[in-house]
Amino acid sequence: MFLLALGCVGDTVTAPSVCPAYCANNGLQPRDTVLQGVVHGDSSYRGYQVASTAGEMQVAGPGGVTQSRAFLRFYPFRTRYTIFAGDTTTVPVAVIDSLRFSFNLRKRTAGTVKLAVYRLPRTTDTVATYDSLTPYFQDSLQVIELTVAPDTGLLQFSVPAASLPTLVSDSFQIAIGLAITTPGASVNIGTNEVGLGGFVERFIRVDSAGVRIARNTENRLAEIDTYVFQALAAPPAGVLTIGGAPSARALMRLDLPLSIFNSTTVVRATLLLIPAGPALSAAGDTTRVVAHALATDIGAKSPVSQAAQDGDIRSGAFVPPGSTDTIRVDITALVRAWRADATRPHTMVLRTTPEGGTLSEVRFWSSADPTRKPRIHVTYVRPFLYGVN
Repeated sequence: MFLLALGCVGDTVTAPSVCPAYCANNGLQPRDTVLQGVVHGDSSYRGYQVASTAGEMQVAGPGGVTQSRAFLRFYPFRTRYTIFAGDTTTVPVAVIDSLRFSFNLRKRTAGTVKLAVYRLPRTTDTVATYDSLTPYFQDSLQVIELTVAPDTGLLQFSVPAASLPTLVSDSFQIAIGLAITTPGASVNIGTNEVGLGGFVERFIRVDSAGVRIARNTENRLAEIDTYVFQALAAPPAGVLTIGGAPSARALMRLDLPLSIFNSTTVVRATLLLIPAGPALSAAGDTTRVVAHALATDIGAKSPVSQAAQDGDIRSGAFVPPGSTDTIRVDITALVRAWRADATRPHTMVLRTTPEGGTLSEVRFWSSADPTRKPRIHVTYVRPFLYGVN
């Protein structure tokens, strides 16, 4: 009898069931609505992350909206060595056998990917541009060209010391450039900023009283690791931009209706953005857009709340190169965080990831456009209404 009292049952086991008035009869009925005019005060700002401080550097071949090249300058090697521990006497390097370069490959496009390595002046630094480095990306300065394997995580290659004929005159300091020669291909390489920077090992023999002693090895990390690319055309008026390097972000303020925000359970909330043109990206590279809530709203320099976002690696919007489809960014986690903490401003920032590590840009119409303004698609469930028919 106790169990029967908890449910909606009939008077007999053979008669059809009936539901008393105290049982919920409205059920969980999801409802959908598209909110228009709720986004306001949206603007985009550039300069959050520059290429030289990004966690990745993108090398893109021909076939996309632009090409990019990476370059690295390594710390110099020593010119003399001590033979025995505690000995103050040093001896010069007798022979440089070879050098081995290592890079952390973060991402590559499908198919064949060929990577060419070139010698650059050791004076190359972060003020270099795509055009200023172009004269060094030529056959006479090529060190090696290799095929990047599909399952590569650590990309390594060795070259004889003769491949770097200016090594001694450059005081044992090396600067190299990386370029993709395969049309429609690109790779992303880790940098020092996230502990995944490249390094070079030198295999040598040192001279002791005219006798070449056992082979030694030492390595040097990259002092500078960054990438350069041809600048993209400026966006038209009324268009917001995210991505690129230096990176751009879009700031958006939302007026969410209380009838949905406070009185329902939000199943999913999706920001809908209308592109202002085809997605600008490296050949074969899909751009990921993510949304963050803000800890406080003070404009362009507002601190981002890393906790108030969807941490799933599948979250955000994935925009293929050249796409003109509506961009759909999941902001469900943000809406729920705002409801849980009434002190949070209903403001969010959109960015690409890896931020500053890709030349890709996504451009879309702002709230100032009357027909193509951002919208929010909300799927929600109303609360149980017990005893209401």
